[in-house]
Amino acid sequence: MRRLPFPLGFFLTLFLIFPDSVQEFRQRTNPKKTMTGSRFRHKSIRAMVASVLVLFFCFQTASADNYYVNASTGSDSAGHGAQSSPWKTITYALNQISGSGHTLYMAAGTYNPTLGETFPILVKNGVSLVGGGVDVSIIDANSTEIVLRCVGIVDVSTRIDGFTIKGAGGAPGFTYLPVRC
Repeated sequence: MRRLPFPLGFFLTLFLIFPDSVQEFRQRTNPKKTMTGSRFRHKSIRAMVASVLVLFFCFQTASADNYYVNASTGSDSAGHGAQSSPWKTITYALNQISGSGHTLYMAAGTYNPTLGETFPILVKNGVSLVGGGVDVSIIDANSTEIVLRCVGIVDVSTRIDGFTIKGAGGAPGFTYLPVRC
């Protein structure tokens, strides 16, 4: 679920509140007319709806979303992270995702520096990386360095699953782990 921008929620709330303000102004300028009990009830219902909208639009917490990358059909410039409009690189996708409880699905393909990946890929707390299968989704650093770096991962829902990690490299004689957590 995506959150509406604050101004839109704010203006929707004002729309519900201000029509009664016009009636109150008319009441003050013409004291012969009095508001009936049903009119007060209508105003309190409108105020309650407005309060709920303020809470919903201003204090809504982020919900879990699924995002997608596709090495062959995705685009970091025109993609939106949706399954129908995926991003191209994992690096770009992780920079776009904020909050926790999200999953980034990787379509079949090889994600490497030639594609535009920057290594090490920094895994975010609360964002899972899920590939299309170990034989079809591959993250390959082409012997550049560590492939994935997981620093500060404390959310137990964060997972790395369904792809092959290869191409960790470094200076001759040193052994590098492809994932450093």
